Amino acid sequence: MKKTLLFGFISFIMGFSVSAQQIPNGDLENWTENVLLGFEDPDDWQTPNQYTALLSVFTTTKVSDAASGNYAAKLEAKDVGGFITPGVITLGDFTVDFVNNTAYLTGGIPFTDKPAALTGSWKNFPASGDFTMIIVYFTKYSSTKGQTDTIGIGQMLGTETVDSWTAFSIPIEFFGTEDPDTMNLHVVSSNMLNLQLGSSIYVDDLAFEYEASVNEIDNKVEASVFPNPASENVTFSFGQAVNAELNVYNNEGQVVYTAAINGKTHKADISYLATGTYFFSLVENNQKLSSGQFMISK
Repeated sequence: MKKTLLFGFISFIMGFSVSAQQIPNGDLENWTENVLLGFEDPDDWQTPNQYTALLSVFTTTKVSDAASGNYAAKLEAKDVGGFITPGVITLGDFTVDFVNNTAYLTGGIPFTDKPAALTGSWKNFPASGDFTMIIVYFTKYSSTKGQTDTIGIGQMLGTETVDSWTAFSIPIEFFGTEDPDTMNLHVVSSNMLNLQLGSSIYVDDLAFEYEASVNEIDNKVEASVFPNPASENVTFSFGQAVNAELNVYNNEGQVVYTAAINGKTHKADISYLATGTYFFSLVENNQKLSSGQFMISK
């Protein structure tokens, strides 16, 4: 049985911020060669290549098969010395803990704006039962609480094959009125908790859309959560019958619960979740129908 290199998210604050930013090198046209180790990485992004180069295996590569321009990035899960390692690009830091066979995606770049959507182009080739992932999240350091909070997130899980370049738009959900101070964006070629060989994703032309008209439909469907705070179970109630996906996020921006909703109510077992604030979004065909937050207290 193959061993897998497990990944986790750790939010990390950069300490200063700027406004009106776009995604650096989002078109993936600019790459820098590491002559000594024999690989190229996209400028402004980090990948696993610096760690896997010792075995001459590279899970993130520059390809001329691009949606536009000259280049795109191909990410593929490969066998690296007996460990399955996914292709990854991140705007933060890719750090490997060799002692515990664990890797972390941390950090981010200073960012203060609140875009409506993440757009781009992709091709997708997940292995059977696997999925690829594109996730962008926005954080803000709270001096009052002494911690960094996730205040916005957008995510797309690629479970189906997309064999030709296809445009996508991922709605971004912000929880509350505060502006972020940091943003990070990850593209990963396999389910980080159950990595599978061969899963791959091509990405190009990553950019933020700031027009609220693009797939940004706030509270099109009324939603309520009860009890709130909750401890063992929580019920979501919607103002009309929906056929959509419900996602619940913790304060680190990780999806901790997901369900297909077909109707006006949904009861969820949240007994395994820790005390804290959680956020939810209801999405149908990449359009946000509703969002909100609730508390868990035990």
